[in-house]
Amino acid sequence: MGSGHFLVRATEWLADQIVYHPTTEFKVKEIGRGLSQEQAEISYWRRRVVEACIYGADLNPLAVELSKLSLWLTCIAVNEPLNFLDHHLRTGNSLVGARVEEFHTLPDYASKEQIALSYGRDLSAAVSEAIKEIEQIEGEASTDIEIVKRKEGRWRDEVLERLRPFKEIGNLWIAAASGMKLNEAEYVRLATGLLKPPHPRSKDAELLKALQSRTKGDLDMTATAIKPFHWELEFPDAFYNDDGSRKENPGFDAILGNPPYISTQTSSGFDFRGLLDRRFSFVDDLYVHFVFEGFRLLRHGGLFGYIISDTFFTLSTKERMRELLQRQRLMILGQCDPFRATVDAAIFVAQKANPAADDNIIFVQARYPMGKTAPDKELVELAEKPMPPLLLGSERLSADQVQYPVYHGSQGCLRIHKSSSEPWRHAIKKVFFEPTATIIRLYDTFNPPLKSFSINGGTKLERQRSSMTTNLQSRSTSKP
Repeated sequence: MGSGHFLVRATEWLADQIVYHPTTEFKVKEIGRGLSQEQAEISYWRRRVVEACIYGADLNPLAVELSKLSLWLTCIAVNEPLNFLDHHLRTGNSLVGARVEEFHTLPDYASKEQIALSYGRDLSAAVSEAIKEIEQIEGEASTDIEIVKRKEGRWRDEVLERLRPFKEIGNLWIAAASGMKLNEAEYVRLATGLLKPPHPRSKDAELLKALQSRTKGDLDMTATAIKPFHWELEFPDAFYNDDGSRKENPGFDAILGNPPYISTQTSSGFDFRGLLDRRFSFVDDLYVHFVFEGFRLLRHGGLFGYIISDTFFTLSTKERMRELLQRQRLMILGQCDPFRATVDAAIFVAQKANPAADDNIIFVQARYPMGKTAPDKELVELAEKPMPPLLLGSERLSADQVQYPVYHGSQGCLRIHKSSSEPWRHAIKKVFFEPTATIIRLYDTFNPPLKSFSINGGTKLERQRSSMTTNLQSRSTSKP
């Protein structure tokens, strides 16, 4: 979340869409001094949007409080208290958490059969009741301080307390995945004890107490150092129906942000570094993990926009991320420097959906000044204009390859290109590049033979290398 700039802008945009929609009726009857009806309506809908539609998570508690402050200032209204935002702005490590379906067994990456933990109706009932309370919190406008206090009480007693045992099981699961020594029977005993503590004087209570004492240090470390964030339990209304059943298409409608630019080397000392490797099956710069996690949390058909480092454009180690983006409906891709940081930045906007054959991508280059200033409407026209029959260097492509028309435009300091995704899909290692006329000509000239060499020649070199290795090994093991 940082200081909440993305959340603030999302709140403003959503409120504007509601206020100026032709079906929206006036909600504000008493307008404060100095306000117009329009201003009063905007203020009202910002307050409604921020409590019902905006979600955020950050590892830093200070960032969460700063985000609340930013949203409060955006939604401030005369004679009305601050909104209740605790239910949607949460503290935790958004990269490290467990899915509810994983809680049933001890984490075991060898996939052997285990004793399964049974929730019975406990989980669905707890989730159902929590969602009903959340809907009441979101459905009532925070018009006076008593309503806000009532919401705070509901959140603490009816939501947090109901879901607390399941979050603690999630922490137990993460602790085990992080290396805490625990067998299947011990895991089930600890988890069951969180849901239904045994009679205090029973033998089971003695065994549970001894086990809790042995694991307390690891669990405390997990909670304080790793701070797992179990998305499905922190925001159950995004993943479950009112009756506690899982949604057919779970996840968020949209995700946007600016994840931290922390490299693989810089993150080597993090307590959760090894856990990332086990959870994602690779370790990379943190922004790559955030992109993968973002697509997992997004519902099918949802929209995803990030500002991240542009190292994923060409580095061979980032090929998995390029493949991930090219499996989605990539809508906007660009290079920019919005923060004047030492890291060169890039933006992408994508929809979580299978790409269609006629999809187009807008590539925006925002790093270099242009001498020509184009009309403001040119960008809109570019986005709406059909692909022109312009083909650059296509005579060099073999007949079985796709031909790649590209339309070029500009707006002020922006260079803008409209293309299908095919140039990048068929590039060596699927690299991203700005599709200028010159680069497309070079691409058409050199990409086919280089790609052919990397496939056929590379295979041949591998065979030669393998043969040389075998011969050397044979010589080293033979007698003189």
